[in-house]
Amino acid sequence: MTTTFTDRRAIEKSAENERITDQPELRDQLTKLPNKEGLSRHYQSLGNSGAGYAYVIICMERYLKIHEVFGFGAGALNVITIAEVLRSNISDTEFLCRETPDRFGILLQMDGEENLTKR
Repeated sequence: MTTTFTDRRAIEKSAENERITDQPELRDQLTKLPNKEGLSRHYQSLGNSGAGYAYVIICMERYLKIHEVFGFGAGALNVITIAEVLRSNISDTEFLCRETPDRFGILLQMDGEENLTKR
């Protein structure tokens, strides 16, 4: 079996994601996802690859209301569940982070706008 350039890029990006999440200051404590600083470091590591990227922001509506009504435990479980669902729906070449308490971000490599909108 030969490794293609695309496969090697996926492996390199996956390894970079692991390096970032190995550093506690670059990781969200609750979800174990990279935080905003982890995203910044990852983006810098991409350099001038020539590839186009899209950044998708996912905001959780009523985040504080869940904490207020059901308590911190329920709010934390909600965030962890959302993180797990997002993590299970992205590829190794994509980068998921928890930007703020109520916002996740996904850095996607663009293969064209029509491919991005099909997701």
